[in-house]
Amino acid sequence: TLAERREEIETQLRRDQAQALLETRARELDELAFENPEALTIAATELGLDIATIEGVTRDGGDDVFAQPAAREALFETKVLDDGENSPAITLPDDRVVVVRVAKRFDPEPQPLADVREAIESLLTEERATAALDAAFADARATLSDPAASVSVVADELGSRWETFSNVARAGTSDVPNAVIAEAFQLATPAADGRAIGEADLPGGARALVTVTAVRPGDWSALSEAERASLTSFAANRAARLDFDGLYRSIEDDASISRLISDPLSQPDGV
Repeated sequence: TLAERREEIETQLRRDQAQALLETRARELDELAFENPEALTIAATELGLDIATIEGVTRDGGDDVFAQPAAREALFETKVLDDGENSPAITLPDDRVVVVRVAKRFDPEPQPLADVREAIESLLTEERATAALDAAFADARATLSDPAASVSVVADELGSRWETFSNVARAGTSDVPNAVIAEAFQLATPAADGRAIGEADLPGGARALVTVTAVRPGDWSALSEAERASLTSFAANRAARLDFDGLYRSIEDDASISRLISDPLSQPDGV
């Protein structure tokens, strides 16, 4: 009865509202970081956020948010690392949304073998394990490309379990990791009798194989005016970002123009 499910429904509604608010704030952060690419202070002030400086980040690892590959990849993008701009807003697997930039850059330096031997051995072990996992996932994806293949059998072969979710919205649910939802909504729409296949990195170094068997289009008319306005603004800013980048690169290539910017490595703010 409704009375019996009231608490469950109220909890889900609060969760949905929190997720919608998070997405709205993420879009606002993305827009402010794009409109003010030279620093993080304006975005932080406008949204009441803190700026944190994290040292010792490399392509292979880092503390806090940079323990996540997505944050490190964004930091080492050319526009962020070399041009000194803010990254787009990044949603991490633990639901945090961040923008990163370079505060100070250090050139690589050789280290004594004795100091790095243990790290090298650990890295080699990790690389072998990753290679084995990559091969297993590649085999699993090849198997699942056959619509008649059983997902449960593939999960058993991987020594894991298969979970099935229905009617999952882009806004998400507590039962499905955000990384899985993000991957699912990036996949191509599957054929009527097939499945789209992808992968998602989960917190703690785990990895998930993601399949989508059916897609139901969203209902624009069901959105509130605020949600429509937020999505429209986000799409317009994304388009503007792409248009500006394309125009700038075209002018730079045709006219041999170089951009004059202040030294991004001397900026005091960073994430």
